[in-house]
Amino acid sequence: MSQNHRQSSQDALRESLFYFPADLIVLYSRLAHDILPISEVVDLLNVAFENLRVAAASANDKTKLINGVFEDCPDRITGRAGHAELQRVCPKRLWRFAAIDVPYTETLTHRNNIKHLMRPHNIEVDLSIACALYFASRGKECFYGLGADELFAGYTRHAVAFARHGFSGLIHEIDLDVSRLGTRNLGRDDRVISHWGREARYPYLDEEFLAWVT
Repeated sequence: MSQNHRQSSQDALRESLFYFPADLIVLYSRLAHDILPISEVVDLLNVAFENLRVAAASANDKTKLINGVFEDCPDRITGRAGHAELQRVCPKRLWRFAAIDVPYTETLTHRNNIKHLMRPHNIEVDLSIACALYFASRGKECFYGLGADELFAGYTRHAVAFARHGFSGLIHEIDLDVSRLGTRNLGRDDRVISHWGREARYPYLDEEFLAWVT
């Protein structure tokens, strides 16, 4: 079963269970399907931001944006694909895709507050992640896929480490990533999400799961 609903970032999100579709969250959602009552609705939150450069380019070339400035965002396309896969493998569950569209003007309005919350991190990639979490976490608790790429070698640097130093080099890179999650990611993400009085759940960082993987 499927249901789509579009929200501005101002809309209150009142559903009981949220999943932020990052990393391997589709896999986690599939596993959670076997645990949750079939009547439980699962919301897949997906944040897309208005990009003025892309919008300006599309004004001159209508083939640039076929479905609109939000729907043609790479993260939105990936999120829709994950939603479709969950519908296919678990058709009896109501998977509700929550498309959260953030206009550029609203991003600017909240930008300084987000930068304050994510301190001491101050690079662009941190700001991108923090913005997505900030606008996605206005509901109740949020299940977040942090740790999946670090544990399962999802970054380009992992491929580089393997190419240069083989399996031992890959393991070293993974160990380094996992060991710095607390200082590199969790503090930033917790400050941003808790700004709304919400609390995140990190299934890939469960201690028993980490012990099993590593």
